[in-house]
Amino acid sequence: MSVRSTVRLLAARAAVVLALASVAACGAVAQGGPAPAERLGAFLGADALAALRGAERIEPYLLRAALAPEAKAGPDLIAGYRWKARGADLPADAVAEFKAIALNPASYDFDVTKKCVMVPEYALRVHAGNRVLDVLISFKCAMWAFDVAGEQRVEDFDAVAGRLKAVVETVFRMD
Repeated sequence: MSVRSTVRLLAARAAVVLALASVAACGAVAQGGPAPAERLGAFLGADALAALRGAERIEPYLLRAALAPEAKAGPDLIAGYRWKARGADLPADAVAEFKAIALNPASYDFDVTKKCVMVPEYALRVHAGNRVLDVLISFKCAMWAFDVAGEQRVEDFDAVAGRLKAVVETVFRMD
């Protein structure tokens, strides 16, 4: 066997070993990763999950366009964004639909990062007993942000954009 043949044989075996190692590593990551419900819980946190699960009433707001929150708190602010119109509370069926959307891990696309600056257009203020959770929504980017203790946790909602739009349209007419 020539040196050239030996090198080719070793290179081929090395390629096979690397390919098998790569497949095994991918399998280990897929099996060892958190379950979708755990990932959602880690993203939202216990307080936000409790607010969503116990949502009794949801106030919808139309926001003024702004790239960033204007202030921490105020009577005309939702998560730091100034609102320009407040709609009637969502009807019970829309509250139930929003809860179903927000509590479903399939509503989030944790593995994709968009190159879109989120400018929230709408906000939903979720009331559950003494808990309040503000959810900012941008249909232009198909992203929502959950305001948890003043920190906005932003994620994509591409898979449920139509359903979420229908919830908002129970109160606000969207063009």
